[in-house]
Amino acid sequence: MAARWSLGTALLVLVIMLGIPAVYAQDEVENTRFIVEQWLLQELNKPGMILVEYSYSSTSWLDSSLGCPTVGETYTQGMVNGYRWTFLFDNMVRYEVHSDLDGSPAVLCSSTNVAPDVRLAVYTSPTFSILTPESWLVFQDEAGSAVLFAPQAQDQCGDPGMLVTAIGRVASGVTPDQILTDYVAAVGVDEAPTARIPIGSFGRSTAYETPCGEGLRKWRVSAFMQYGSAHRVDQWAPAE
Repeated sequence: MAARWSLGTALLVLVIMLGIPAVYAQDEVENTRFIVEQWLLQELNKPGMILVEYSYSSTSWLDSSLGCPTVGETYTQGMVNGYRWTFLFDNMVRYEVHSDLDGSPAVLCSSTNVAPDVRLAVYTSPTFSILTPESWLVFQDEAGSAVLFAPQAQDQCGDPGMLVTAIGRVASGVTPDQILTDYVAAVGVDEAPTARIPIGSFGRSTAYETPCGEGLRKWRVSAFMQYGSAHRVDQWAPAE
C-alpha cells in the first residue's frame, strides 16, 4: 500500500508540474491583455468603455511597426514577436491592436463599427470642432496642423476618411472660394459641374472624383474661414 501510495503521489506531482507551464503562459497572456486594453482605453480617451469580448492570436512582424505602419514614421528592422488583438466594447466598435509579448509597445491598427447604425461623436481641437463617426480613429501630425479621421492609418481605396487641415491666417480679401480654386488647381483635378455649394455662413464646398485602385474615389472638399483664419476639410469615400 505504501508503495502504491508513493507512486500515486509521484504521478500526481508530475501531472501538477506538467500543468504549470500552460497555466503560467495563460496568466502571462492575460496580463498582457490587461496592459493592452488599458493602453487602448487611454489612447481612445474613453476610460469608461466596457469590454464585451476579445480575441487574440500569436504572430510576428519584420519591424517595429508591428504590421501597422504610419506614413512618415521610421521603424527599426528586426523580428518582433507578439499578439494580434481584437477588442469589442459596449460602443459596438471592434478595434484591432498589435502588441509585443509584454503589451508595450502597442499599435492601434484599425476599427470597425458593428452596430446597425453609425454613431457620431464630436471631435474638438483648440481650433475646430467636427462631427465624426465614433468608430473612426484619429491620427494627428506632429505639428498639429492636420488631423486624419479614418478606420485605419493606411490609405485603402475601399475606406472612407476625412482630413482636417488648419491653413491658419490668410491675407485680407481671401475667400473660401479662392482657397478651393487654388487647392483644386494644385491637385490637378476637374470639379464636378455645379459642384460649388455654400456650407453654413463661413464655408464653401466642391466635389470631384479621382482614380483609386481599380475604381474611383469621390471627394468633397470644403474651405471654412472665420476671423481671418481658415481650415480645409477633405472627405472621401469609394464611388458607388
